[in-house]
Amino acid sequence: MSDLFSESGRCGVDVAVIFPGESKKKKTTIHVSNIHGDDFTVKQVKRHLLGLKGLENQHESYSLIGGDGTKTVVLNDETLITDDAYTAYLMSHDGYLALEPRV
Repeated sequence: MSDLFSESGRCGVDVAVIFPGESKKKKTTIHVSNIHGDDFTVKQVKRHLLGLKGLENQHESYSLIGGDGTKTVVLNDETLITDDAYTAYLMSHDGYLALEPRV
């Protein structure tokens, strides 16, 4: 799985993580990329993010939400992150991983 989550890669998404209980100003940013150019499942992303804090066993309680009206990234563990124009935030107040279009 380490190949999927590389600090340097041309395809993928920059993930800015706000962990529960931490300030929104304190973000852990990683670049999520796939060396084969394929999409990632939400479950892979969540497992990696929660692994950073040792919360792997809680990954089922996190969901992915977001969308910009034309490309929706929502619903469940089968949903794919398909666009590297998004930044994702793990919302500290409700445990949701929310995607926002990059400006």
